[in-house]
Amino acid sequence: MKKIVLFLLMSVLFSFKSINCKRDFEVLDAKYYNWFGGVKDVKGKVFIITLNKKTSQNIVIKSFIVNNKKFDTEQNIQNNTWQVISRITEEKNDETSIKNPIEKNIFFIEYYNTESKKTKKLKIKNFKYQLRIKNEEKNS
Repeated sequence: MKKIVLFLLMSVLFSFKSINCKRDFEVLDAKYYNWFGGVKDVKGKVFIITLNKKTSQNIVIKSFIVNNKKFDTEQNIQNNTWQVISRITEEKNDETSIKNPIEKNIFFIEYYNTESKKTKKLKIKNFKYQLRIKNEEKNS
């Protein structure tokens, strides 16, 4: 009987903890496209992660991580969204290069929460492939 009561008590406590957990931010979309340079073997990928700006107010993005290698980011804020963009050059014979298919890679956003004063990582899953955006569409 004691085991049942203890189990029920622990279940209730864990359920309250999960209800009260506040997410630092919400990922709305994660996509990527390939780019190719004008020189042989110069290519890479552009990753675009769109966040909900309303849920991201206490966040500072530090880096984009692919297979434990950190990359710089560019950030654009428009209306209620926040885009985190990382352009990665794929080098020949690089052990940390992006594997194909894309699902074989591990992606994270490393960020700093100004309220909790902690650096954290969020795993990004399910990147969708997007055809490259034309220059006219990028500038509008």
